[in-house]
Amino acid sequence: MSSTSFFQTSRGSRRRMPRAFIGDIIRDVTTLTATGINKEPQSRQVTTVGVPSSPTAGVTYTVEVNGMTSTYLAENPTSQDAVGAGLAAAINANPAIRGTVQASYTGGTLTLTANWPAVGFVVTLPSPPAAPLTGPVTTAAQKGKAIGFGRVLVTDGYVSDQNLLNVFVPTTSNLKAQVTTLTIVHDTNEEYLLTLTVRGQL
Repeated sequence: MSSTSFFQTSRGSRRRMPRAFIGDIIRDVTTLTATGINKEPQSRQVTTVGVPSSPTAGVTYTVEVNGMTSTYLAENPTSQDAVGAGLAAAINANPAIRGTVQASYTGGTLTLTANWPAVGFVVTLPSPPAAPLTGPVTTAAQKGKAIGFGRVLVTDGYVSDQNLLNVFVPTTSNLKAQVTTLTIVHDTNEEYLLTLTVRGQL
């Protein structure tokens, strides 16, 4: 095999982007499939934990996510905000948990939010008997609806920092029809022959 037939020159290296219809994912001709995650109506699980208004100093507060624990030792003196923020920081720093959820704290409530839609997690509270954590209260994740074969999908970007498309079946709320308004200026004493051409068609 000669180098002429083996190597592709820059002149011969071409990429074609086919013209798409509404909802089609435009792709390179070398790509036959694309992977996406159905975003509608799926949602992420959110679980809240109540932090006591007067936590006990010297007590280790623990939140368990899928059997993995994160702890915060209440200092002396301590406060509700110190315990809540400390637990949130411990959860986000725990490599066994942070891949599943992200934690935040505000106003006496520790909130754990799933990183992925439709992927649930279990929270338990092996709290101390004095001034314990309360809850958990969970809003379960909702799975996306099944998409029938042959349905046209649209995408509005990628899932988080992953190379996976957010896809969904478009509805009338996602799509807008083009509207063109023509104003005819004429003289009432004259006769006119009006023609309208759309995409070259009369």
